[in-house]
Amino acid sequence: MASSPTTGAAPASPPSPPSPPPPPPVDSLAAAVLAAQQVLILRRTQFGSFEILAPAPAWLARLATFPTALDKPFPITDRFPFLEVWLPEAEELWRSGTGAPIHSSLWTEPTRDGTDLHLEATALPLQQQSLLLIRRADAEHTARQQVLQLARERMLDHERLLEEISAKEILLHCIIHDLAGPLAGIQGCLEILANRARDAEDTEFVQLGLLQAGRQQRLIRTILDVFASHDPSPQAPSPQVQPSHDLITCVDDVVEGLRPAFLAKGARLQTLRSEGLQRPGWVVAEASRLERVLYNLLENALRFAPVASTVTVHLHDDGQWMEVTVTDEGPGVAPEVLPQLFQQFITGGRWPGKSGLGLFFCRITLERWGGNIACVATEGTGGRFRIRLRKASPTP
Repeated sequence: MASSPTTGAAPASPPSPPSPPPPPPVDSLAAAVLAAQQVLILRRTQFGSFEILAPAPAWLARLATFPTALDKPFPITDRFPFLEVWLPEAEELWRSGTGAPIHSSLWTEPTRDGTDLHLEATALPLQQQSLLLIRRADAEHTARQQVLQLARERMLDHERLLEEISAKEILLHCIIHDLAGPLAGIQGCLEILANRARDAEDTEFVQLGLLQAGRQQRLIRTILDVFASHDPSPQAPSPQVQPSHDLITCVDDVVEGLRPAFLAKGARLQTLRSEGLQRPGWVVAEASRLERVLYNLLENALRFAPVASTVTVHLHDDGQWMEVTVTDEGPGVAPEVLPQLFQQFITGGRWPGKSGLGLFFCRITLERWGGNIACVATEGTGGRFRIRLRKASPTP
């Protein structure tokens, strides 16, 4: 008979858990590829200490900070002091064991031959290991230097431009102030003549002279106001303030004021109106500046109008807009001048010896009211300027 098993025997002890496997080594082929790309591969052995995974790139031996043997761990900040500030950020990534690689800023290390190497470090966790890759970043350094150099050149250009603008504005103010004195004298002489004039025609011309002198004084004040601003760039008209003025009456006044000047030159000045044009023609504009815009255009036309020629001012109602076109029979505007024609201090072509401010004043004035000015290139066949102004209700 078989014997029964012994009762009360102690149970077998459970097996011990297996030890965790050691971290796998970095793939040798990948390390060789990185080394061929001049990348130094370092493995963190403990906080702040690293060992080099061979093969090391050739540039490492050139560094003045690497007299030590390459087969032992070393404090990374002893060899690359720049990394001291960045290393805690890398340690946090290695401690978590996950996350995207992080990169240091570029820095420069001296070499034994007196040149510099430009480097960048990358921290990444890989296969339970903490790796630090250091590569040469010469291309990035060169690109950054080029950007910085370009920025410095642009800054110098900007400073030169500001100096040039400042000099021209000072000159403009000097000219304006120099004009104001003689103008006051002319106005005084005209007032004396007005008190003495007996002939009706003489009286009319003296009164026109006084009118023009007064407008010229207002122009001087307007120019000083415009260019006293640090930012003469066009601004959208304010929705709360919408000045309005009768364009048709303004054109009639300006034409009548300049008629003697045209007669003296032997040129003809005429006004045409589109069929059905109703007056008053209220537009978004301020009276004195609108007059100045029209004076600028007609004075330009007078300056280049040949003897016995005609300058035509045409008014047209274009729905939501009112248009004024000034056409002369002079030399016209060259196409190459058009792109800069309405810029500040632009001269050339038809405008030798001028300050280059009249048409600039017209543009910024009209654009502040929501209007615009344009010129058609008509070289050899006369000049044609057109202004457009938004219609408005009369100012209460």
